[in-house]
Amino acid sequence: MTWTFPLTVRQHLEQVITHRLTWPNPNIWPLQPRGVYLISEREWDSYPNPALIGTCRDPLVRYVGKSDARTPQFAARVGQLLIGLAGYGDKTWIGHQGAYNLLEYVGWQNPSKDPLDFYVAWCTDYVCPGCAEIELYRLFKSTLKQTRPKKCTSTHPPYHMTAALELEQ
Repeated sequence: MTWTFPLTVRQHLEQVITHRLTWPNPNIWPLQPRGVYLISEREWDSYPNPALIGTCRDPLVRYVGKSDARTPQFAARVGQLLIGLAGYGDKTWIGHQGAYNLLEYVGWQNPSKDPLDFYVAWCTDYVCPGCAEIELYRLFKSTLKQTRPKKCTSTHPPYHMTAALELEQ
């Protein structure tokens, strides 16, 4: 299970603008059709560790999401999130529910937080993105700003991210 290094929304957008990169650039953006991603207020090392919740190293995970067989455009899905957090769109149409939730959180509950300073990271080597999203939600639900994801309807043995995270240690 391999996570990208978390970069801020600002850093992701600067990479595209500064280097005049094509979208999606295979050196930066995942070209796999499926994956899971998360948004946090703080940077973290190696993997998002739920054992750090409540400590000074808590990543403050605020949103988890996925792209699966129903939406097989992972880079486009992450792109919608970044565009929404950059402020493109309005309340009637942001293009990404997570971006809308996070902009509401910033606007009403934490106005000193700049949405461009949220950290974004993803992983595309999960067995099932639907199960991974639900497991991330379960592990970080005390810090999230979202409702529970829909139940995974794939037919496969249960996947437990907790065991996979322990392998990272």
